[in-house]
Amino acid sequence: MKLLKLTAKQQIIAVAAVFALLAVILIVTLVIPQIIRLGALGVEEQSAATELNTAKATYANLQELRRASRKQESDLLRADREAPADAELPAMLIQIQDISAKAGTGLISIKPSALVQKNDYAEVPFEIQIDGYFFSVLDFVYRLEKLPRIINVRGIEIKEGKQTLPNIDVTIKAAAFVSTPGIKATAGTTAPGTTGAAGGSTSGAPATNSGTTGATGAAQ
Repeated sequence: MKLLKLTAKQQIIAVAAVFALLAVILIVTLVIPQIIRLGALGVEEQSAATELNTAKATYANLQELRRASRKQESDLLRADREAPADAELPAMLIQIQDISAKAGTGLISIKPSALVQKNDYAEVPFEIQIDGYFFSVLDFVYRLEKLPRIINVRGIEIKEGKQTLPNIDVTIKAAAFVSTPGIKATAGTTAPGTTGAAGGSTSGAPATNSGTTGATGAAQ
């Protein structure tokens, strides 16, 4: 064979060329596709990482929106309790009776007046007459101002009670509020649903008079 006629050096070169050719074939058929595949996987990994970061940011935004929504809902509920959309006098009357019992004062009367329309809200003026001892009265006023509904105490008149000092007779002038968004104040008018008579009932709730109880009992 002609291969046998090659010199030893030529044979070595030929064998080396064959191995080099085989190496090139292996690189072209095996290594290069793997490199290309690794590159594609790197691009996919980068794209997946970007999508993951976007998903994390979206989730964080949704969580923040959920917290903001819950806070807004809580604020709306609190605002509705503080200044409801109607006078809700029967409920307020029950609350005042309850705090009077807890403070240990005698509730003589509650006299609501007609609603007075302001800009976007209305006021419900009312007058409470109680009797009791100084610290009981102080506790009553404190509890009145801590009601979920906003109660603005505007004046307190004190005089000697029927059972003489230290029993005192107290008249509290206050106002509650009603939310009326979009309604503006008009001179000489009252809010819808009122009788328009000072000292009369509003929203169908009559003024009450439970009768004087005299000396106070123990606080509940």
